[in-house]
Amino acid sequence: MENQKLEQCFYLEHLINIQELEKKIIEYFSKEQKLLLDHFRHANIVSRKADECGYFANIKTDPARPKIQVNGFTNSLNLCLNGVVIGGAMIYIENGLLSMIECYSWDDNDIFIKLLSDTNKKVYL
Repeated sequence: MENQKLEQCFYLEHLINIQELEKKIIEYFSKEQKLLLDHFRHANIVSRKADECGYFANIKTDPARPKIQVNGFTNSLNLCLNGVVIGGAMIYIENGLLSMIECYSWDDNDIFIKLLSDTNKKVYL
């Protein structure tokens, strides 16, 4: 947890669905890795899973996209709910391509289940 900064906190209260969360996480991390947004726009979500401990999305990025020069997990972005840090979010780069978005909760929390169940709600961005 040493590499987490409290000023890097994303607030979950007003999210409509899991797609909005995914987009916001990618936008955040694309500040450091400019190719992430391009990867996300040229990717398919292969699977999504949520439970009380967190959420993850497996992503298949077009292999023709330019490669990111790092591999592995990024640093974590703190996730906040009602003013409290409840967990974090990170992305995974595999072979230079966006491969996964992961969110976790330190205590049992149903926010990710709720956001995933609301995937049919329209996101206005």
